[in-house]
Order: sequence, then structure tokens, then C-alpha cells
Amino acid sequence: MSINLTPAQIAWLGGIAAERGYASLDEAAQAVIAEAMAGLPTGFEEPQDELVIPLLDEARNHLRNGGDIPLAAFSAAMDQHMAKLKNQ
Repeated sequence: MSINLTPAQIAWLGGIAAERGYASLDEAAQAVIAEAMAGLPTGFEEPQDELVIPLLDEARNHLRNGGDIPLAAFSAAMDQHMAKLKNQ
């Protein structure tokens, strides 16, 4: 069987694969489906924080429109953001 996924779905599965150490997106998808079949949470619940939701919406729209950011640039931006938060 073959399934076509959207870029946002691939990114979501990629996050699960990275977080849990799965070797492939197929392995991550199989685990998520097994958890859903068992009625278990996937670990990726939608946030309820009113400050986070607009940022996620912006990121999802960016990905839907074919945008991306290199991992090194993302890591550098996150390091800078975390340093600001620590200094507050």
C-alpha cells in the first residue's frame, strides 16, 4: 500500500521519528497508527496556549507554501531565543 502525505504531515512524522529515535518515517507512522488503534495519545497534542497557537499557525502556513528553514539556521535562532528567555 502506498500513502501520499502532505509536507506538513511528513514534517509532523519527522518530528516523531526524531523525538523517539525511529529509523524511518514508515516506522514512525506504524507506531502512531498502533497507538491510535490502542487509544493511546500520540504525544503531539495541540497546544492550548494562546501565545503558541499563532506561531504554530504561521509555521504550518509557511510549510504548506513550500517554505523551509535549514536545521543549522533553526538551531541558531532557537539558541538565540532561549538565551533571551534566560536573561529575562
